[in-house]
Amino acid sequence: MKSPVEVAVYYIASKKLDLSDLATNCKDIKGIIEVVFDDVMTITHMRSKVKGYGTVLFLYACEEAKKRNIELVELDDCSDRYRKPHNIYIKLGMNYIDDYGPEMIGCIRDILSGIQKSPEHAPIASLNPQNDAPCRSPSGRA
Repeated sequence: MKSPVEVAVYYIASKKLDLSDLATNCKDIKGIIEVVFDDVMTITHMRSKVKGYGTVLFLYACEEAKKRNIELVELDDCSDRYRKPHNIYIKLGMNYIDDYGPEMIGCIRDILSGIQKSPEHAPIASLNPQNDAPCRSPSGRA
């Protein structure tokens, strides 16, 4: 039996927020990622105000997908570094699907194992555990 589709929002903020606060208290949010867990993990939105927090949230979502036995992550690269050097998604192990277009795909196992081998991509350890731990908003199921 197929698992239900699950929508999740993970964020880093100075305080825990309710779902309604995510839209209205943008100043409190240091980083946010919205994902859909289905046969693959699809990232629908990611934004970060603090260097490194986007990476933290991306990896946190990958860990959550791994717990659900999801093997692939997909996203459209709408970043400022689209197809440029130092692109966050390429650094994390994602690949463009075609020669043109923003669609990217990556293997969650490879992304997570690549991070474990690369100490410069270990930003989770540098978070303030009281104020900066990734939080999860209430989710919906389709």
